[in-house]
Amino acid sequence: MPGLGEALDNANISCVGQDSDVRVGLTGVDAALAATGSVVVMNGNGRSRTASLLPPIHIAIVTTNQILPDLESWWASQRSASLEQTRQYRNIVVITGPSRTADIAMQLVMGMHGPKVLHLLLLSNLEGS
Repeated sequence: MPGLGEALDNANISCVGQDSDVRVGLTGVDAALAATGSVVVMNGNGRSRTASLLPPIHIAIVTTNQILPDLESWWASQRSASLEQTRQYRNIVVITGPSRTADIAMQLVMGMHGPKVLHLLLLSNLEGS
């Protein structure tokens, strides 16, 4: 995302690699799905999935032109482009809020398998997007 690194530097936010002490993961998204409030993040080829999985807080940046009605609409757009973009990446993750599980003593646990908090930062369409 153009200018993001400079903006983070100006705000005294340091960027680090894959470190277990990282408190916030910041990612872009490939799509946002209005029907479920989910985001689609494709990982691989220089796009590590750890930023959306390891830190306790995940911030996903969404532009308004990435918002689609539902998963079926996103998949149809990928198919109409001959799946070229999806073939570049190792996996596709659909994230709908913080992880949750209730398999341990039937008690709901938040953030067991990923961040406990998910924030979406919605931006107007960026030039060239």
